[in-house]
Amino acid sequence: MATLGAEPGDQAPAYVYVPISDSAMAISSEEGEIQLALHEFGDGAAGLPIFTDEDRLVAVLGADQARVKIAVLDLLVRLAPVELPITVNPRLRAGA
Repeated sequence: MATLGAEPGDQAPAYVYVPISDSAMAISSEEGEIQLALHEFGDGAAGLPIFTDEDRLVAVLGADQARVKIAVLDLLVRLAPVELPITVNPRLRAGA
C-alpha cells in the first residue's frame, strides 16, 4: 500500500498561520474561540486565507495583521461544518 506523507508519529503536527480579527467569524478551539478574519481574494471571492509560514502572511497582509498558529487538522475539523472557501498562500486584492 502506498503511503502519502509521514507515518503517524514521524513528525510534529503541521501548522498554518491564520489571520484573526475581533469582528470576524468565530470558531471554537481548545484555547477558546478564535475570530477568523475573512479576506477578498484576487478573483473577488471572500474566504479564509491560510499561510504555510508566518513570513508569507506578513508579506501579504502586513506585520500588523493579528494571527494565530493552528494545527492544520484542528482547523479543518473546526471548519468542516462551515461552507467557506479556503485558500493557501493566496494573493489578495489590494486593501482587502
